[in-house]
Amino acid sequence: GIAAYVPERQAIKCTRALINGGYFEGALHLLPFLSSMTSNTDSTFNVKEEMQRLQHFENLRKAGLKLYRSADYGPSYKAYSTILNSKKLNNKQYAALIFALRAASLVGLRRPEDALKDCDQSLANRRSMQKARVVRARAYLTLGMHMQAVNDLLSVMKTAPTDTVKRELQRARAAWDNA
Repeated sequence: GIAAYVPERQAIKCTRALINGGYFEGALHLLPFLSSMTSNTDSTFNVKEEMQRLQHFENLRKAGLKLYRSADYGPSYKAYSTILNSKKLNNKQYAALIFALRAASLVGLRRPEDALKDCDQSLANRRSMQKARVVRARAYLTLGMHMQAVNDLLSVMKTAPTDTVKRELQRARAAWDNA
C-alpha cells in the first residue's frame, strides 16, 4: 500500500496541516491510513483520539447542514452551537466555517443581528471566509442595510464569483434601488 511510499512523520505532518487549516474532512481521509501504520512514534498525536474528535465535529456539521437545507433552522443552530461550545474544538479555521454556517441558521430564524455577530466572528477567525460575507450580506438585507450587503457581495465576487453570489448581488442591488 501507500504506507511503503510515505514516511509516518510526513503523513502526520500532512494530517496536522489539514487539521490546523480547518479541513477536518480531508484529515479524516488520512487518519485511517495513519492508524494502519505500526509504530505511531509521535506521542503528541493520538490517531484514534483525533479520528474520534474530528468525526464527532464533522457528524454535527453534516447534521446541521442537513437540518438547514430542510429549513429546520433551530435544530441546525443547536448543532453548530454544540460544536462552537466544545472545549475540544481548539481550531479557529474550522470555527470560522461553523460560525458562518450558524449565522445562516440565524438568518433563517430571523435573527439578523445575531447573524451579523457570528459573521464578524467568522471573519475575525479567518478573513478569507467568503461564506461569512455572503451570509452577512443576507443579514444586512434583512435589516435594510442594502449598501453594506452590496459591498460584501462585491468583495466576494472578486475571489469567488459563483452563480449563487451573482444572484445574491442582483437581489441586493434591486433591493437598494427600490429602497
